[in-house]
Amino acid sequence: MLSPIAQANQTLRYQIITSSDDAEEFAGVMDIGSSDLELTEDNAGDAQYIGLRFNGIEVPQGLPILGAYLQFRTDEDDKNRDPFEVAIHGQATANPSTFSETNFDISDRPLTAAQTEWFDIPAWTVEHEAGEAQRTPEITNIVQEIVDLPGWQSGNPMAFVLSGSGTRTAESYDGSIDEVEVADLAPELILRVPSLETYRVAASDDDAEEGDDGPGVMDIDSSDLELVEDHANEPERTQTVGIRLTEVTIPKGAQILSAHLQFAVDEGDKNSDPFDVTIWGEAADNANPFQDVAYNISSRAKTAASASWSGAPEWTLAEEGEPGGENQRTPDLTAIVQEIVDRDGWEEGNAMAFVIQGEGQRTAESFDGDSALAPALVVRFIGEQSTPSSYRVRLTWAPGDDPTTQMNVIWDQVRGIGAKVHYDLYNPAEGCPTDLDTYTMSQAPQRITPYRSMNNHFAKLSGLMADTDYRFVIADSDGVGDCMWFRTAPSVPKAFTYITGGDTKSSGNALQAGRWSNQMVAKLRPLFVLFTGDFNSGDGTSDASWLQWLTDWSEGTKSNDGRMYPIIAVHGNHEDGDFEVLYNLFDSGNADPAQSADYSYGSWTIGGGLLHVINLNSQFYLNGMQAAHEQQLLWLGEDLAVHAADTFKIAGYHKPIRPHTSSKSENDHELAWAELFDTYGLTIANESDTHNHKFTFPLRRSDEPGNDMGFVRDDDNGVLYVGEGSWGATPRADNDDKSWTLDSASLNQLKWNHVFPAAGEEPARIDIHTVVTARYESGELVNYVEGVGEVSESEPFALPDSISLHAAPFYGEVISVPFQALSGEPPSAPSNLNGEATSYTDIVISWTNNEEPANISNLSIDRKIGTEGPWETVAGGLDADVTSFSQSELMDGTDYYYRVRANNVFGSSEWSNEVLISTPVDDRLKVVLSEGTDGYTGSQVIAIASASPNDSFAGESLSFDQSTSDYGGPGVSHGLVRFDGLFDGLPANAVVTAAELRFWITSATNGPVGLHQMLLPWDGGSNWNSFVNGVQADDIEAIAAPDDSKPNLQGGTYTTFDVTPSVQAWAAGQGAEGWLILNQSTDGWDIATDLYNGTDALSRRPRLTVFYSLRGDADGSGVVDSDDVNTMRSHLRQPASSCPGCDLDGDGVISIRDARLLILELRN
Repeated sequence: MLSPIAQANQTLRYQIITSSDDAEEFAGVMDIGSSDLELTEDNAGDAQYIGLRFNGIEVPQGLPILGAYLQFRTDEDDKNRDPFEVAIHGQATANPSTFSETNFDISDRPLTAAQTEWFDIPAWTVEHEAGEAQRTPEITNIVQEIVDLPGWQSGNPMAFVLSGSGTRTAESYDGSIDEVEVADLAPELILRVPSLETYRVAASDDDAEEGDDGPGVMDIDSSDLELVEDHANEPERTQTVGIRLTEVTIPKGAQILSAHLQFAVDEGDKNSDPFDVTIWGEAADNANPFQDVAYNISSRAKTAASASWSGAPEWTLAEEGEPGGENQRTPDLTAIVQEIVDRDGWEEGNAMAFVIQGEGQRTAESFDGDSALAPALVVRFIGEQSTPSSYRVRLTWAPGDDPTTQMNVIWDQVRGIGAKVHYDLYNPAEGCPTDLDTYTMSQAPQRITPYRSMNNHFAKLSGLMADTDYRFVIADSDGVGDCMWFRTAPSVPKAFTYITGGDTKSSGNALQAGRWSNQMVAKLRPLFVLFTGDFNSGDGTSDASWLQWLTDWSEGTKSNDGRMYPIIAVHGNHEDGDFEVLYNLFDSGNADPAQSADYSYGSWTIGGGLLHVINLNSQFYLNGMQAAHEQQLLWLGEDLAVHAADTFKIAGYHKPIRPHTSSKSENDHELAWAELFDTYGLTIANESDTHNHKFTFPLRRSDEPGNDMGFVRDDDNGVLYVGEGSWGATPRADNDDKSWTLDSASLNQLKWNHVFPAAGEEPARIDIHTVVTARYESGELVNYVEGVGEVSESEPFALPDSISLHAAPFYGEVISVPFQALSGEPPSAPSNLNGEATSYTDIVISWTNNEEPANISNLSIDRKIGTEGPWETVAGGLDADVTSFSQSELMDGTDYYYRVRANNVFGSSEWSNEVLISTPVDDRLKVVLSEGTDGYTGSQVIAIASASPNDSFAGESLSFDQSTSDYGGPGVSHGLVRFDGLFDGLPANAVVTAAELRFWITSATNGPVGLHQMLLPWDGGSNWNSFVNGVQADDIEAIAAPDDSKPNLQGGTYTTFDVTPSVQAWAAGQGAEGWLILNQSTDGWDIATDLYNGTDALSRRPRLTVFYSLRGDADGSGVVDSDDVNTMRSHLRQPASSCPGCDLDGDGVISIRDARLLILELRN
């Protein structure tokens, strides 16, 4: 066992968490439910044993213990008896049981040889005090003896026995459960141990490959890392792999106890042996990022120390999407890391890099593939860290807080104990002193919540002055943290700015774009940020994603002078897996006494009624939480009524009522909100989810004639709806404009809002700027934040240098409320509209635009069916330069009329000429199968997922892709679809000529998506493990080649796959086992299933159409007669595909024999 050489740099805190884990024993009789713990005499001379047991001690066997003590809290401040002399032992058992009512269950336990004497302490005179007087001397040797026991394992419980004389009275678990601050009362075990830190690759240029595309050629943004052969059996293409970790907070000269690199599996079916690689560190004080310069990995200086990694077991498909385990862990790299931190130029916080070379193949995740599973360096060391022990700091206002007098400071306490926020007025000239005595105020956390792998501390600062700057530091046993400051909200009308936006992701370009938007917050220096939902990919349950997001937010949004900005966190659909997550990470619960306290919604008032801010939760209804949804609606009405006289009222929520991309569903459950908005005069509704930008004109909820989707324009009394959430998420098409849309665009953006009170004759107003943070240009993500200046404190409303603002047509870069409508002319009408049917169910139209694109906001297309049908809009928001349009999935033998018009903010043009397009009659014989239609009940769609390999999933909509968190965690999901009894409706003499399978897409994908004929049987209970590793398209479980494959499938549309090969094979006698749905991308493809019950349910469920001819029906008339003989003769010596009904002998060729067989059949 190593001897401690330095003060610990990680502190672990464990608390009694059950009634039977603290107990008293007097004369052998046990009391496991006492409301206090008398240490150790309840009455004079009646000494008792005290037992304490702490669960889940995360300390590996044999780890050096650098410090340990027990911390009590005073229960009875008038019950002290001296002399106080207590002996403390540990229980010499590797896995002690909880205490019971069995006699002598404390005193009969085996004790450690090590013991600590506790005596000569002051009387405890302050109730609930937890200071030095209530703290035992060091019990380090006791704890060390326990963790050195042969059977000790990390995660085991640890127990202690106290005996002696005298009295001090401490809180017990049972005595603390009725107190307000439960977490601060029960006894604690505090351990100081060597730090265990994980440093993960955090940028695209921090992992790289060299050599696959030629000697020295670099690949910095690969979606995976092949260690080290990308192509087996091509040794000339063997790669050198580089891994770089930044902000490595190991102090110079620290003692490294252990170190390893942890990878995660990207491709479990891509292994090559022998696997034998060598790992070096880069011999550099502060390793540089990898660059696209020849030999940029292999040319780096290597450490003298190295490690060999050979014989690693093959990585498997079952491990894909998992965090990585022992098989993906390198051997110990202690010597390498020790050599680097011992360098003269090494400093805590520097970057450290590793070089990997050798032979063989294992394929790991990279940052660009999945940043949450990117390579990580895991190090345990002894050394005093100077970096803050309070990490991931964020500021919030909880519902019910007063933004003018309160601020919530929340952080992750990664080590150290006794943390407090020390604060007072901020003077930029003074900064933040490290002498804590200079601060006039301090606040200990009122709530401590271990959650999502973080030790979240919540300290609410109250009694602050309005519109005032406060500096603060977080100090603990490890020292004083970074200097930060904030500004409280004004209590009287005063100008300020705020930012709104939402939707970020956890990997790839979307992650990077979100980080750029965070940096824009630091540059624009708002009073607060209203973040309208969807913080990560997945469903809000990924610890790694939250660790990453909060780190990015805390560091990215902090201004250069240390200013921090409170965030109001709104619940989005990517938080639906955990409705408590925002409460436990942002204190974003609610103050509604009729609602569960950890559900997120609430309101705040700023500037003496200048601005009222409302946070709403759009996800209750969508998750079947009807009671919560209805209670929120009641609360909203009451809140708006109370604040009806406030100058401006804004709401932030996730799901738009009327999304502006066609793949997104309407959210009619929010129409009741809109009616309340109108009643009480809401000013702005901030929406997200769609991943684009939009402004509407001021709108009023209405079903009166002339309404468009339940709204009409009302410039005087309407609500401005803005959004729609593209903080970082990849923008979607803005292809669903309405007649009342002022502007829409596809870009990454946030809204910078300037609020001004009334001044003289000038009314109060809000100016809204759409700030561009990123764009995709020629397929590449372009940074629009880099180079932007920072807003100054003296001119908070001045545009910083190089900022890019999106300009709405005609209205420009600023949209203001109260809204001032411009006057102008609508565009000229398009002309020369014409078109044609391109199949039984497809049409295309084209036209001429007679107006310059600059004078057109968008184009819209109406359609009616037949002369008496109503006109309906089938396309809105088409770009100004579009001159053609196509539609699919129409009805055969039907007359369709179309017309086109151009729109701008001043109105719409006249309609173009009308064009009639008639689809031809499809007289092919066919059978149509769709669940619930014409009595059919034989279809089924399920999902199987690597993250939940023993489960199958069914639902109204299912998602399939190579990297999803929809089914229990990150991993791959496959779809299985089948139609039982598909030949039951076919005549006995039918010959299958074609087959089509149609789906309604609920969420788009870039694909490709293929349908592969299944070869193995399955049913509704089948799961990932029912097959080798999910379904393999290997001609064993499913046919390797798909029946049909389609890329770039758009949401809100139908798509039809040609599945003729499978259906013809089944007609020929193969087992009809349905299809494997295989999406080759990481962009989930969602479809309506056989269980779908939404809008147009029956038509949107999967539909299989089987086309057929009758055997001998050569002319396709549906009747076999003498006319078919003549038709057959015209096909002689042709393949059967030219006339499927002609091949009577089934040999694949139409011959004289087939004609004779037909003549014989007619004679009979």
